[in-house]
Amino acid sequence: MRIKRIAIDGFGVWQHLTIDQLADGMTVVYGPNEAGKTTVMQFIRAMLYGGGAESRRYLPPVGGGDGGGLVEVANEFGRYAIHRRWPAAAEGEGSAPTLTIVDDRGEARDASQLAALLAGVDEATFQNVFAIGLQEIQELGSLDDTAAADYLYRLTSGLDRVSLIDVLRDVAAARQRLWNEHDPSPSRIAQLLARKKQLDAQLARLQSQTEQWLELSAQRRRLAEQARQLDARIAELETQARLLRLARDVEGPWRMRREVQQQLELLKDVRPLPERSVQRLEALVARRAAARRRLKRLARRRRELAAELDKLSVQSLLLKHAGRIESLHDQSAWILGLQNQVAQLQEEVARLDAEIEAAVSGYRASGSGPIDELPREAVSTLRRPAQVLREATEKYEQAKQEEEEARRALVAAVAQYEEVSRKRQLGDLNHAIQEAGTRVSLLRKRIQIEERIDQLTRRRQELEVECTELAPAEEAPSPRPSPAPAEGEMPGRADVIRFFLQLFRRQIGAPPTAPADFQQLQIAPNGIHRIYELRVRLGDDWVRRRMTIGPIGEEGGSKSTCYFVIFDRHLVVKIPPRPIRSFDDYVAGLKKERHIVERLAPRECIVPQVAVILGMVHKIASCLEAPEEVREDTYIQWLRKNPEHQEALKIGGRFAYFMDLSRYYFLSQILEDLHETGSLLQAEIATLPEWVRQPEKFRERYGAEHESLGFEMREFFLRCEAELRDLVKRRGLPAAAAAYRIQGWIVEYLLRQDVADMENTPAGVREAVVACLAGRFAENRGLLEAYQALIRGFARRLALEQNRTAVAGIVSHLLDLLAWLSARGVAMRDLKPDNLLVAGDPANYPAFLRTPAEYTLGFIDVETAVLTRPEGEAPLRQPLLGGTPYYATPANLFPNPVLEAALRELPRALHLQDWHAVLVMVFKVVTGDLLFERTARLFAETKAQVIEALRGKEDLRGRFEEASRAFWQSAASEFRLRLRAAEPLLRRIEADLGPAARGLLTRTLKHETKLLEQRIRSLVASGNPFASSPVAGQLLSCPSARIAALKKELEARTSGAPPSSSLKERAAFLERLCALKALCERKAALRARLEAEGHIRLSAWEILIVLFNSVWLGLHREEWAATGEEAPSGEPGDELSLATTI
Repeated sequence: MRIKRIAIDGFGVWQHLTIDQLADGMTVVYGPNEAGKTTVMQFIRAMLYGGGAESRRYLPPVGGGDGGGLVEVANEFGRYAIHRRWPAAAEGEGSAPTLTIVDDRGEARDASQLAALLAGVDEATFQNVFAIGLQEIQELGSLDDTAAADYLYRLTSGLDRVSLIDVLRDVAAARQRLWNEHDPSPSRIAQLLARKKQLDAQLARLQSQTEQWLELSAQRRRLAEQARQLDARIAELETQARLLRLARDVEGPWRMRREVQQQLELLKDVRPLPERSVQRLEALVARRAAARRRLKRLARRRRELAAELDKLSVQSLLLKHAGRIESLHDQSAWILGLQNQVAQLQEEVARLDAEIEAAVSGYRASGSGPIDELPREAVSTLRRPAQVLREATEKYEQAKQEEEEARRALVAAVAQYEEVSRKRQLGDLNHAIQEAGTRVSLLRKRIQIEERIDQLTRRRQELEVECTELAPAEEAPSPRPSPAPAEGEMPGRADVIRFFLQLFRRQIGAPPTAPADFQQLQIAPNGIHRIYELRVRLGDDWVRRRMTIGPIGEEGGSKSTCYFVIFDRHLVVKIPPRPIRSFDDYVAGLKKERHIVERLAPRECIVPQVAVILGMVHKIASCLEAPEEVREDTYIQWLRKNPEHQEALKIGGRFAYFMDLSRYYFLSQILEDLHETGSLLQAEIATLPEWVRQPEKFRERYGAEHESLGFEMREFFLRCEAELRDLVKRRGLPAAAAAYRIQGWIVEYLLRQDVADMENTPAGVREAVVACLAGRFAENRGLLEAYQALIRGFARRLALEQNRTAVAGIVSHLLDLLAWLSARGVAMRDLKPDNLLVAGDPANYPAFLRTPAEYTLGFIDVETAVLTRPEGEAPLRQPLLGGTPYYATPANLFPNPVLEAALRELPRALHLQDWHAVLVMVFKVVTGDLLFERTARLFAETKAQVIEALRGKEDLRGRFEEASRAFWQSAASEFRLRLRAAEPLLRRIEADLGPAARGLLTRTLKHETKLLEQRIRSLVASGNPFASSPVAGQLLSCPSARIAALKKELEARTSGAPPSSSLKERAAFLERLCALKALCERKAALRARLEAEGHIRLSAWEILIVLFNSVWLGLHREEWAATGEEAPSGEPGDELSLATTI
């Protein structure tokens, strides 16, 4: 091996030194003292052997930076470049340098290549034989005769005290064995030469085969090129054939067009039509024809329904008693059962009367004295049975009275029925009840048909109004500015409605001064959105249309004012907190988000666009079929040329942003639908009368632990029922006291705190019933609140069970979204359900939620996002500060320099802000609740403090530490509390992990495991009170269970005595060490699961613990822990405690 080139990047005093074209013979490096000659020799030694203690004193380089360089060597097989690098940060930590070997073909080689190049020469041989420096020469020149003799003796003794004479003797013997001079048999060299000839012949044969292979390969490439050329020719001919077919197909229309063009040239006075007029006219004609066909179908269906309705004969008597008839029919079996029970009880009472009479007669016959003179013991014994007998007698008398009243009512009803039967010629009662039930069903069907006719009539009127709107306007009039709110006041809902009212004017071609107004019609079923009617005067008629509007982000405290609007399509209207009045600033705000969208592609992203609004009122023919970016740029240029139309983008005198959500759904709305329990609550409360009669059903449905609550509710319900029955009787309304009606009143009041189903009752009855129920409910408020809490919890669990697959799918998608952001190097920093969209087939909603592969999650509005891996050498940009309180951390409010100084890893800190938001969303997806309601209040306080500090130009680092300490102490406590309360629900949901999420969690767990291992080593090395104990050596290697056992042994040995300070110190150390080891073991075990299993699912409980601990480790410093902060339990099984272990 020969050294051909030396390049020193940094070593000792040398930096960027290159020595090229070294000769094959001897090379002498000379120069004055301290010039660096020895440094060059030590550099060669370090590059070849990695450097020992002698080379370490040259690192790091005097000029700073990384140490290292390359040595290029050559042998009979080629040239090799040996690279070594000593990172500056690794100095002092014992880290090995990096070694890279590259051959002359540019291919990397492993470390074994270096051993082959050195040919067995170890570092000691190199130092003693080849590395002769100035020091050795100077030492030889200063020796006296004795020292020189000793030095020469050591040289003749060899490196390992072996005599050179012996070495020469061994060499001669080896030469004899190789040449075999005194033996007629072939020598070893002759054998090797014969073997060489065989190998040469084999190489020649292989060379010939290689040439044949190269020739075949070249022939194959030529054939492939010819095939490619033929394919291109075929494609060209197919294109020409398609063009010819198209030309043939359009020949007829083209000739017709030419004839029409000639006719148009003759008609020179024809007024030119607006752009795309023909297409619009055809579309309008088609819509009008479709509307007429639909109107004809509706009219025909109306006539059919009217004819069917006329055939139904309705009797007022049946209509009046419809409810009673239905109740009688439904409860006939129950009434017969009660009659049988009454008969059995009467028989039992008669039997008991006979036994009592017999007993009394026997007592008198025995001559024991009168019955009033019974012994005291007998009286005390009979007192309880007598009381029971008296109560039973009273109940029996009351039952007999009610039976008599019922019998009289029955006789009256039978007489009335017989009279009606005689007049109407009816059959038996059962047949009459069935016939009456059939008529009641037909009556209900008639009522439904009438309601449907009313709906169709209203729809027909709406279609007629739409037909009046089909006349297109030729020219869009210039908009009139919307009335602006007061200076500094944010535009509200009314300003947004006025904006769309002005937009409606433009759509129908009304003058800007045309009278217009709006009014609220109703509130949408979700209770948030409101439906308005817009009205504009056009000529002699009022043109009407509807719009829906509702706020977005009120729950999360978003700083921008956002509205969801339905106006021709689903829109998001966003009004920035700071007014934007310059069009250039507005356009800059639109375009700055494009690079984020490009980085996130192909994920769905919705960003503000001017084309969303302008496309409704002004069509530009050249960009109708163009891509979104081209269409957006075209509209922006058009607005620059026509600045008067910029007012169409302003609400309240300031520019607003508009986003099209027509093809997507808000994740927040989907979560509301999944956790909507109103109908389930009503259904559960409606079953109250049923399990009042059958208490065992309450226990079966809600559990044995709530059986006592069921009995209390039963007693309460029966008391209310009895009081209402007495009340209506006192009012002289016995017919209204039917059990099913009274039960319905109680259920209705329990649902709505009112009773509306009081038809055909005199004035004052309803008020009396409501007052009675209000008093009873107020007296039993605690009982009713406990019952409602039970029902709400049951309804929530039932809703979660019904939507279990959809909830698990959304959790999986959230983790995939987090992995996508990490892979793309984007931190959104304001993730929340209102800023996420769900992209799926609208025709299959909500069914597609049950199949995660049928939909994806995307982003709405990326103004707070930042690239954590910028292009090229660009610095990491400072993003907008802020966030939504329930989903943000203090890190969202502080600039990059503060985060980098406190948390060190700035990109990771920015990504962990998204981790925290996903953590909160996963909890909300499963439970429907927010995770950090109490802690979120600290966010608003921190925001006010940051604003105050910025105004006073204070140092924000102290503020950040103070805010983080308070925030994370509260978050850890609230996390443990909320997860412990929701543990059954969270463990019930299991989400599949996709490859991206799985890889992200694996990498994160690996990184965090290393951090924890470093902290364990640091804890054992620096704060170990067992340093002099025999167990000190086991602390690093033993598992957490062993540490916990040591702690228990320590406590057991000292039980009964007051703990000393050293004992407390040792116990605290073991508890801390046990918690760190348990957390490290848990992360390692989960990482092994992620790496080993083919298909893996994690429960929402496990996911939340992993996410929170990762955020906790990344955004919280150990030294920030406040005095008195809750310490981890140290028990390996306490997952919630481990999740908040620093």
